[in-house]
Amino acid sequence: MPYYAQLNALSVVVAVVEAHSQLPSSPSIIEVDGLHSELIGSTYDRDASAAGSAPVFLPPPPAPATRHITKLAFRNRFTRAEKVMLEMSALDNPAATMPQRQQAAALRADLKDQQDATFIDLDRADLRAGVQALETAGLLAAGRALEILDAPVQDIEQYRGD
Repeated sequence: MPYYAQLNALSVVVAVVEAHSQLPSSPSIIEVDGLHSELIGSTYDRDASAAGSAPVFLPPPPAPATRHITKLAFRNRFTRAEKVMLEMSALDNPAATMPQRQQAAALRADLKDQQDATFIDLDRADLRAGVQALETAGLLAAGRALEILDAPVQDIEQYRGD
């Protein structure tokens, strides 16, 4: 019985099936020599396959590296002076204006969320927005938010799980 790799619109193998009879020719169905489930996720190389007698499949791209770091590693991306500024800015001042008190409360909430997190995901949208907001509020120097968020993850920073 013939075997086929089914391709999506990007030429990525989404299934490998055994057919009871020969299937009609189609750009999304490629005949293969066996029921090779390991082909799923690979990309069919049309140019290389046209040059040879056997279909050529490229391995799937590596999974993106997670940018999960420990809570301490995240804190250590801030300078001591920045940490002091954040702690001072998070204090509630009953004499301050309501917007200033709300900003301090929002900072306390963000710091508490980070404290309670299992790890810090540097690609998480709300974390990125929060660090950018610190820069916008003048609590971090211009450009520091991206330095903190986008610095390469060092081996010692990585969260490895339990």
